[in-house]
Amino acid sequence: KMCELLEGRGVGVTLIPDASVAYFMERVDMVLVGCEGVVENGGVINTIGTLQVAILAQTFKKPFYVVAESYKFLRFFPLNQQDFPASWKRQMVLGKGGEGEEE
Repeated sequence: KMCELLEGRGVGVTLIPDASVAYFMERVDMVLVGCEGVVENGGVINTIGTLQVAILAQTFKKPFYVVAESYKFLRFFPLNQQDFPASWKRQMVLGKGGEGEEE
């Protein structure tokens, strides 16, 4: 949806599958991701894989931007990923076909 909105405003956008990020990173101008939340220390809560994308962007010296609606700013100060309550985490289980299913 974000890609469609940006393209509608004349911004050139390429949606890259998570598994291909390392392959394409040297060709991109910047990285733009959404998020589930932003905590008080500036940390970002998002789905698995965003940290790896951020590390790759830093390695390739590409600007990395996170966009979030104002209601996603949280009064929470985690020191690391293990500080999150279990109720905040999405549990994934492996289904019969090898596909991850939300629990």
